[in-house]
Amino acid sequence: MNLLDRSPGAVITLANVILYSTVLIECWMLTTGSLAFMVATMGLIISIAAFLCTWMMRLMGPEEHALDYEPQTVAAPAAAQPAPALLGRAAVLGS
Repeated sequence: MNLLDRSPGAVITLANVILYSTVLIECWMLTTGSLAFMVATMGLIISIAAFLCTWMMRLMGPEEHALDYEPQTVAAPAAAQPAPALLGRAAVLGS
């Protein structure tokens, strides 16, 4: 079992920790003004995004079952016959 099945709340907590720590590092990057720190922060952001994408793709599973899928044709049901219309005068109430 993976973490999502065992504890969905932990996945949400982990996602928030990753998000807010990345934002704090970005804020720290902007206050330092160092080009090297900016490059390191961008590398960190790219590696975190790659990790999250690969984790999500592993979570969704393999694609083999989707590759040999052929749509099935199903015959449409017969159209319903319309109700016959009343011919002649309409009934007058209270006559």
